[in-house]
Amino acid sequence: MADDELKRRLRSLVAEVLTQAAVPLVDKMVDTVRNTVRRHAETKIEEERSRRAAEASGVPPAANQRPPPTPYAVLRVVPGAPLEVCEAAWKALSRITHPDGVTDPREKRRREERQKALNLAIDAIRRERGAGRSGDGTGA
Repeated sequence: MADDELKRRLRSLVAEVLTQAAVPLVDKMVDTVRNTVRRHAETKIEEERSRRAAEASGVPPAANQRPPPTPYAVLRVVPGAPLEVCEAAWKALSRITHPDGVTDPREKRRREERQKALNLAIDAIRRERGAGRSGDGTGA
């Protein structure tokens, strides 16, 4: 009987200690979520203000958009990086974003678009360098 009482008291003490340790972590997580939601809302408000200002200025919407990222930016390498570095970045990013390992249709489409962008980026860099596609044997 004493062992059962000791186990009960020990479990109670452990639960109390774990609860006390978890409270600051939960508070931090709640703060992080609040800040993320606030930043997201602020971003949306700023985007809406920018959109309205652009409409009021009479400038066509296409002129207000950012230019598309460079192939180097898509691969997250510095412009002019060696082809080997670009290909290594393409390979690493492709492993992460490849759509075959996903079952959710929306996530699969998002990953397909990302993979398409990666493929276009490495192809553009290879053409720029005159390297052609790897494995096709042409070198152009």
